[in-house]
Amino acid sequence: MSIIEKRISIRKFNHKEIAKEDILKIVEAGMIAPSSRNNKPWQFIILDDKKLIEKVANFHKNWITLKEANKVIIVCGDLECDDRVLQVLMACSASTENILLKATELEIGSVWLGAYPDEMRLEALKEEFNIPSNIVPISVVALGYCDNRNIRERKINSEKIHLNKW
Repeated sequence: MSIIEKRISIRKFNHKEIAKEDILKIVEAGMIAPSSRNNKPWQFIILDDKKLIEKVANFHKNWITLKEANKVIIVCGDLECDDRVLQVLMACSASTENILLKATELEIGSVWLGAYPDEMRLEALKEEFNIPSNIVPISVVALGYCDNRNIRERKINSEKIHLNKW
């Protein structure tokens, strides 16, 4: 089974600590994602302070799963690298997927939580982390080890595949 097939969203984590080296490997995987014109518009904020992680978890009701995370990575886009917001969004999304896949390879659970384009989430993150105006938080990734990794069967819907025409 490939890493892509093994990747699932994990929302419940145990208390096992993630090694600093593994976090760096995960972020480095995010940095080798494709980007338009190879401009690499991403920036990363790594959270390892439990009180800070819990504070961020309270920014939005859908982020409550962060409270159980061992580490959190906030993937941000730099609009000075590329003023085309959609291109920055796509590059940071590719970066986020690489982060999830590397975590899976290292047997670390993860879940992708959205930040952009929700103004409330963006402002809360920008204020908390003193993020400059040219930087846009795109996604928040919760990371941690899990006790039970149930890999469910993935169903491929062939009705979504079109050859040469719709």
